Amino acid sequence: MGCLLSCAAAAAGAACERPVRWSDLQPTLGIRIDNDALTGDEEDRGYTNGLQVTLRSGNLQGFAEPDCLPLPVRAVDRVIEALHDGDLQQKNVLFSVFHGVFTPADHTATTVIRNDRPYAAVLLLGVGYNARRSDRAMHSTQLRLGMVGPSAKGEQLQNGLHKIIGVNEYRGWGNQLRDEPLLQLLHERLRRVRFGATPFDLESDLIGHWGGSLGNFATYANAGAEWRFGRNLSTDFGTDPLRADGENVARGDAPPQRLAWHAFLSFDVRAVAHDVTLDGNTWKDSHGVQKKRWVADVGYGVAVVHGSWKLVLSQYLRTREFYGQRHRSLFGTLTLVREL
Repeated sequence: MGCLLSCAAAAAGAACERPVRWSDLQPTLGIRIDNDALTGDEEDRGYTNGLQVTLRSGNLQGFAEPDCLPLPVRAVDRVIEALHDGDLQQKNVLFSVFHGVFTPADHTATTVIRNDRPYAAVLLLGVGYNARRSDRAMHSTQLRLGMVGPSAKGEQLQNGLHKIIGVNEYRGWGNQLRDEPLLQLLHERLRRVRFGATPFDLESDLIGHWGGSLGNFATYANAGAEWRFGRNLSTDFGTDPLRADGENVARGDAPPQRLAWHAFLSFDVRAVAHDVTLDGNTWKDSHGVQKKRWVADVGYGVAVVHGSWKLVLSQYLRTREFYGQRHRSLFGTLTLVREL
């Protein structure tokens, strides 16, 4: 099978007069940092730190020679064609790396804290796509594979950073979740409604979403919406950095290269069946807590676009995720996107 795939790839490459380079795809690179310190909270608790790097292609629809695309992009593009009938206005391929750290509130305890969430670190590699049929509808799908446990290096990252900035180290990492491979399949469907004239000549739209996640990292069904208003509003399907489908617009659909800004308010409600960072290891003995079935996020922020750069600053309030949780999660997010 491996030889067959290699020969097919070689044959496809030989048929191309000019293989498509990554720069031809008009990609964007996004870096997102989540941290409770961005809200002014000096205590790490709950979802305390996250880092995600995402590389997205431009619009692949109508590409003259899809067999000449770079191999990773070509593979995902064929999946899109197999799942959709080809009647697409836009399709984007994306690749991502995510690292997340979750801790209890008490940094001094060296034993298991029975009434608080377990220590956990996750590392996930993702591949996916956004498929748009019109300016009003889009499907977003991602497959993420990775690891939870010591191999994700959460202890080294958190305590190493705390040592550098001179704050308390967390001493309970010896009780963290054990190594376990993770799988997550994400799918969402989105609808966008653009509003007419608004006060002060601002533009405004509303993006609704519904979908879910399946896998031993997280299994849930979710739904929500995002409201945006500002100047030179783009035609993408949301700015909320926590949405898997944000920053999906191809360069050709972006507003003119001038200063643009908008504010947004978003919410998402999830019916949670499984969360490894709360339930604990799936196949091994570990600490876990009794999670709540319903969890919601409320977020707000502002985005500024200038030329090839986009900066998003936002904050999120998450409802309590398990019974006995003393504090609601509050964290901030900083996202920087650059067109390459």
